[in-house]
Amino acid sequence: MNTAHPLFSAAPLHTEPSQFTRPHPDDPSQSNCSPSPIFNGDIDPIQSDGAGEEDRSEIPRSVQSPTFAEFVGTGDRLYRNYHPSLTSRPCDPEGNFLLPGVLPLPLSEKHSDNWTPYCDWLEFELANYIFTKNQTPTAQIDHLLDLWAASLIQAGADLSQVPFKDHCDVYKTIDSTPLGDVKWQSFSVKYTGDIPDGDPAPWMTESYNVWFRNPHQVVQNMLANPDYATEVDLRPYCEFATETDERQWQDFMSGDWAWNQADQIAEDPDTHSSMFVPVILSSDKTTVSVATGQNDYYLLYASIGNIHNNVCRAHRGAVAVIRFLAMPKTTKQHAKTAIFRKSIANYFIHHFPSYYRP
Repeated sequence: MNTAHPLFSAAPLHTEPSQFTRPHPDDPSQSNCSPSPIFNGDIDPIQSDGAGEEDRSEIPRSVQSPTFAEFVGTGDRLYRNYHPSLTSRPCDPEGNFLLPGVLPLPLSEKHSDNWTPYCDWLEFELANYIFTKNQTPTAQIDHLLDLWAASLIQAGADLSQVPFKDHCDVYKTIDSTPLGDVKWQSFSVKYTGDIPDGDPAPWMTESYNVWFRNPHQVVQNMLANPDYATEVDLRPYCEFATETDERQWQDFMSGDWAWNQADQIAEDPDTHSSMFVPVILSSDKTTVSVATGQNDYYLLYASIGNIHNNVCRAHRGAVAVIRFLAMPKTTKQHAKTAIFRKSIANYFIHHFPSYYRP
């Protein structure tokens, strides 16, 4: 539904410099900028003429306080009010806020001959071939490296020139690569309750694997991805049509939930100027047949609400799998029993690392 803006009886006007500022048309450095009206908290908001009063309850309460406003899009057809407390202020890598006007450090590009954590180009290409292109089994990796070492001994060369000691060394190096996907980890779970005598249900004696990735690191990779740096909302906002002051919704951060959550977070003054990053989870069931014996898994996907919808639909690293959960199998006889359902619920809720919880 649409609703009138609570601060203005009309959209911010370019002709009222006492309330708003805008780039000067003669300033070449701002020729490509949209007008950015800044609401002045020392001046009372324009009083509404009553239009849309009945819809005012639909707008988050804190929008009615002085806040930052900005025209967006072509032709200034839309404008936004941004959350006044969670402002996504730039900071250094340690989380310390930068002084006004100080820009954060740019992304550093590696030198062309920097292959860290690999010693050189040859070591990287070998790991890439073994793991990605050929998907070489561990026994064959060890055999290949043994042949490499034997050839060096035969040539009277130093064994330290062998790129890797064994398959464990290959995998460890790949896992320590700073760029790319977050490494996968795993653990097993098993029913620990009382097992009846005789012929127990199959699921009571089986072990089930859980594969997961650290969601904090996955989210950090999303935020650091330069591919969609201009398609990320750094703070909650409410968007309105300039001509009618009607509320507009599109991406996640334009909704009331994001704004209201930011209000709750901002009750703690220590959070002011920080960035609100809502994590969105979804789950789906799939069958994984390769090397799993046709097991069913529940996949857990993660994304963040700051990324625009079009980026998520195109993926582009904005949606990531962070967990494979093997589904316990049982017979139809036991599938509807209370003990099986209770164990499944416990399996889903409790057997996860602490960083999956709020």
